[in-house]
Amino acid sequence: MTFIRWAALVLCGLPSLAVAELVVEGLQYPAWVQKDGTNIALAPGNTVFAGEQIITGAGGKVWLKMPDHARVKVGPEATLNVGLTTVSSAAAQDMEGSLQGALEVVRGAFRYTTTELSKFWRRDVNLQLGNTATIGIRGTDLWGQVDSSNQFVVLIEGRITVQPRDATDAIMLTNPLQIYRAGEQETGSVDMQTVQSLAPITELDAGSGVMRQGGQYSLNLASFSSVDQARLFSQVLDKAGLASTITQVNISDTLWWRVSIVALASLQDARSLRERLSGFRQVSSPWIST
Repeated sequence: MTFIRWAALVLCGLPSLAVAELVVEGLQYPAWVQKDGTNIALAPGNTVFAGEQIITGAGGKVWLKMPDHARVKVGPEATLNVGLTTVSSAAAQDMEGSLQGALEVVRGAFRYTTTELSKFWRRDVNLQLGNTATIGIRGTDLWGQVDSSNQFVVLIEGRITVQPRDATDAIMLTNPLQIYRAGEQETGSVDMQTVQSLAPITELDAGSGVMRQGGQYSLNLASFSSVDQARLFSQVLDKAGLASTITQVNISDTLWWRVSIVALASLQDARSLRERLSGFRQVSSPWIST
């Protein structure tokens, strides 16, 4: 066996260091990712990397799938900083590995939930609760919120470690419906009714303009005789937090550039978005297609 072949076999058995990608599973506009100081409207299937920031506006929500198959849900008017790296086993092909890093909730409501596939992964992930505490996540379901007057996290299932920034000792949450509030050095509890009232804040509102991976409906907003006009309108939508696509079409031997919103989850989502966009000057007679 040559040295090169031996080295290749050894390396194949070693973990490979890679940058973690968070994939956008679904969203409601307005929602952006900030890359190098620039806000770009999010679309289903987009990837978000370490050092980037998720931002949602009024009514905006985003669902993200992490490399370990856990899901992060971000509610309206929220900001989430991403800082993750992943070490994956080449032999296991994405079914197992090690995830490291942090997610920082600057503001807004969030939910973090692992899945059945997540159990194959080892994780050392911390979630920063505003500027008050660090939450150690090892596999669990939790819901929290950060705003100017209220920062808290509720354990729904599993266990988490909370390290307040103004205290030496960490606090363990091991029982369902335990709650940690910023500034308190002990935990309390909430009832299921409280959790059920909070949960919809981070859930996508079916029929209200939801876009998802695999969504089959498109909302065609306008067609332009110039590609530059189409791009200008697409940029207006992007600034508003709504990602669009430009398609060249030939109608009666005339070329047009059509601006559309794609991957809408249902016919009702397309209709709802059509109503929301009626205020745009360029949108006069939008139509829905599949």
